[in-house]
Amino acid sequence: MMLRRVLNISFWVIFSIIFAIWLIDFIRVRTESDPIFCLSRETIEIEGGTAEKCTGLGYRVIHYNSDTIGIGYEFGPFWLRVRGTDSE
Repeated sequence: MMLRRVLNISFWVIFSIIFAIWLIDFIRVRTESDPIFCLSRETIEIEGGTAEKCTGLGYRVIHYNSDTIGIGYEFGPFWLRVRGTDSE
């Protein structure tokens, strides 16, 4: 019974931390700021400019700086693809 309680509390603590990380980066992207919690960052050449791809815990943020696509952020699931290129 005690082990079950410890596992339950551990699950909710880990879930809360991951949710807080996701929420902080989501709010930063909505306010046109760079995300904080990136596991990997990559700059990709696209049509008319660049795109900076940031992969987090289950999500991806893409910052476009292009003449054809425009300038802005896109927040989505980790399988989100960069527009303006055939590669990921």
